[in-house]
Amino acid sequence: MATPSSRTVEVNVNEAVCVYKADSQIEVIVGYESRTFGDGEIRRRESLTRLKTTAYTYLLRTKPSGERVVLPDPASAWVLSNGVDPSNGDTVEVKPAYVLAGSELLVRYTDAGEGKLEREIVTGGEGGRIVCPKANQSIRKFDWDPASFGTFWSFNYVRVQTLELIVPDVFLLDEGIKCTYRLGLSYKWNGVHGIKQLLSQGGNDPTPLLVAAARIDLTAQKGDGTGPWKELSRVAGWSGMELESCLVLACDEDVTPEEQIGRDYVKAILEQKAAVQKRLFEAEVDITILSKRSEQWAANYERVAKVKTDYMMAMNVVAKGAGGRDRASSRVAACCCCSVASKVSASIWGSGEGSGGGEGSIGIDTDFSGKLGLSQQASGEGKTEVGNKIKWSSDIETENFDPPAPAPPPPPTSGPLKTATLTVPPAPGNAVGAKLKTALAGTLVPVLPAAITSAAGEGAALALTFDTSGTVTAIFVTVPGTGYVAGNTLTVNKASYDGTHDLTITISQDNIDA
Repeated sequence: MATPSSRTVEVNVNEAVCVYKADSQIEVIVGYESRTFGDGEIRRRESLTRLKTTAYTYLLRTKPSGERVVLPDPASAWVLSNGVDPSNGDTVEVKPAYVLAGSELLVRYTDAGEGKLEREIVTGGEGGRIVCPKANQSIRKFDWDPASFGTFWSFNYVRVQTLELIVPDVFLLDEGIKCTYRLGLSYKWNGVHGIKQLLSQGGNDPTPLLVAAARIDLTAQKGDGTGPWKELSRVAGWSGMELESCLVLACDEDVTPEEQIGRDYVKAILEQKAAVQKRLFEAEVDITILSKRSEQWAANYERVAKVKTDYMMAMNVVAKGAGGRDRASSRVAACCCCSVASKVSASIWGSGEGSGGGEGSIGIDTDFSGKLGLSQQASGEGKTEVGNKIKWSSDIETENFDPPAPAPPPPPTSGPLKTATLTVPPAPGNAVGAKLKTALAGTLVPVLPAAITSAAGEGAALALTFDTSGTVTAIFVTVPGTGYVAGNTLTVNKASYDGTHDLTITISQDNIDA
């Protein structure tokens, strides 16, 4: 937009300007136009914004009196920055129309006057439709129902939906405890009749009633969650819902602060007891090792003493064979490091000549790591004048070491599955050809334990997601089960998702909750 002079206003194509005159009059200039005003006639001017509808929106005009006017597509209006039409003071808004798929419906109310509201259920019909409420109409918002993947103003009465239900205060009398359960429900609305039945009950959130019913069933089942869900199915039907399945996703025991203090105290006592038992066991092991070392040292000492005795007897034989007088000398030396060395030598003089010699050593070494060793060597030789000759030798060397530390035990390869995701088999194993409407719509498809087989283990439940071609995209473990072995496979029956092939899943070590 250009302004050649202070008195000239030019408006380009697809633009609009609001001119405020000095006499408090307002003039809106739209489209390609040039207007000239007298000196002092223009007080100020302001550019306008065009609001325009599409096939999926409509204009809502609210007059200063409060009256509302709905303008369906096609419609447009020029407004100021605050959304007000300067020509008449109407507040103009662009509202999204309600787009219904063929399987969806919404509840519309019409003000019939005299405080009366007429209720109407509007369905998408064949091919769907776009709904623009009139000025005297409103759409009921059911904020508590996450239908149609996040839109809160309509119900899908064909698609199977999921609901996570938290059920506290479940008393298990046989075990004397109170637990909180997390349940996964699969359900769908029972058509238009089901919505009418819900509205007849006031259209309120049925979740509190479902929680109370599930608590009754869990108590009757003694907490195992295997069904039947009689009360839950009855209340769901009363609310216009059709219950498909119910799985126990988790169960946590409720503990009061006083009970937790008592458990923490018992846990601390048990930990202290375990620590004392560990120290006693380590002391017993140390005593056993020291006892074995002492026995070995005594045995080695006896062997050394025997060698010395044999040596002295041999020297005696040499002396007797020589038949002369003896001249002998001996020398003993010792060190201070727990080692002993001994050396003995002798020579015999007489009418003949004889000599004998021998030496021996004992070494005992120890260090702070608890190692113990001993070595001993001895030898001797004797010869008489007449040719008698005696020769002997002995070597002993022993060493004891601490036994090596035992290898850590291998990780367990069996147990329950981790409540996490499993690896989807690579193509073509993931192309199972699921045709179930729930699966093709991208909704979680629950798989009960009865539909899962394995060479070892039982009781696990899964939830699967698929793309629009019926190929598996994700696998979730909802119930861990027991006794599953790494390396084995889980086979999911194709009937669970109306497929052409069974799904085979390989269990890895990471999937085992050891």
